[in-house]
Amino acid sequence: MSLLIGLSSGNIQENKTSSRDIKRSILGAGLGLCAFKPIAKGTHKLFLVPYKKLYNSKSMEKYKTEYNNVVDIVLKSSKLESTGLKIFDINENNLEEVSKAYFDNLPKGFKQRIKNNPRLQKSFNKNLQNVAKGNYAFYMNIANSICLNKDKRYLSVFHEMGHAYNNNISSLGKLLDKLRKQNRKVVKQITQIMTLGIILIDKRKKDDKPKNNLDKEFQKIRNNAGLIAFVAGMPVIAEEGLASINAARLTKPYISKGAYKMLNKYNFRAWLTYLGGYTANAVALASMRGIKDFIVDRKNKQ
Repeated sequence: MSLLIGLSSGNIQENKTSSRDIKRSILGAGLGLCAFKPIAKGTHKLFLVPYKKLYNSKSMEKYKTEYNNVVDIVLKSSKLESTGLKIFDINENNLEEVSKAYFDNLPKGFKQRIKNNPRLQKSFNKNLQNVAKGNYAFYMNIANSICLNKDKRYLSVFHEMGHAYNNNISSLGKLLDKLRKQNRKVVKQITQIMTLGIILIDKRKKDDKPKNNLDKEFQKIRNNAGLIAFVAGMPVIAEEGLASINAARLTKPYISKGAYKMLNKYNFRAWLTYLGGYTANAVALASMRGIKDFIVDRKNKQ
């Protein structure tokens, strides 16, 4: 009788411990998830500060005329003109006209996709509106075209030409361009998988040996979630960097030393925003794991 009571009380204690462990794990995962977005945003902002500071300053404007005067020269000398590259200058006054011209320049299949998908159509129009306001510029490889507000983004045109050079001429650029095409989806999926792994898998205690090789590998992946997500973003970081290098190399013969120095300064700080985006994602994942592990370890010591 006493043996049965002993076994029963042991099972109850074990169940209580298991229940507490699950609660600790859920609490840690929940706090980690809540912290993910603020940490990612905060980290990214640190990388945005140098770029915004330069962009909002007047230091670039003294070279504005010089930059604008060499766009066509660089277009021809780089052989980008022969690839059929088109540059669309869009602003809030000509938004409707240029938007139509830009849409007409798109491949037939992509145009049909936009027409058949209201959500994609809305996103497309919103992008062009933002470009018209001067919020950013972009190069679209499937249409071999650059879209920007030349008055507000006069420096961005060279970086976008660097992307066009990657896509059309540079062998390394073509490779990186192919790698980055699906990269955002890949990084997003990896981040989701890593997040799920951190939520579902607890940090193994020091005295707990891996159950099997699969368990051992899961722990390695979980403990390096941030680094894995960062490495997954390398094709974008590398291709953006190469685009800026191409921009500087193609433009250098036609501008003054001061303008060349400013172009490199601007492109480097713009590149930091991409580096910052993937760094922020990695830091947020690592922080989420750290918060969960801290909560679980702290509770275990109590």
